[in-house]
Amino acid sequence: MMNQKVMEPWEHYLVGASIMTLGIAGTLINSIILYRNYLKDSNKYPNSLVSNLCLTNLGIIFFAFPLSGLASFKLEWIWGDEWCTYYGCVSLLFGFNIMITTMMLVLDIFLRFYFRNYELYKIRARRLMIAWGWIISKVKS
Repeated sequence: MMNQKVMEPWEHYLVGASIMTLGIAGTLINSIILYRNYLKDSNKYPNSLVSNLCLTNLGIIFFAFPLSGLASFKLEWIWGDEWCTYYGCVSLLFGFNIMITTMMLVLDIFLRFYFRNYELYKIRARRLMIAWGWIISKVKS
């Protein structure tokens, strides 16, 4: 590892500020989407896949972003080996679930357009998709 570049302090601060900005913006956007999905009177049947995606995004924002953001401002990893393992596991779990839920949203749209009887099974199918996403995320992480 001779050619490994060490980050300058201003680069650490830029990364930390970016992480904190994205965390705040992500919290606001996902909260608005959850509000529109559940509490709005015009929506009789909320999409549970969209809710799962928002909650997964909020999970990674609340459980992983603070560790990396504060470490960037401190210019080094200050949390120790146990928290490093925790950070990796949480990021992997929520990251896998975000990708799987996005894939399930695409599958849901495909099934809605190409299968006429999908409306009869929509709620059960979405619950199975969410459960499958969490199980696969846990197994892979």
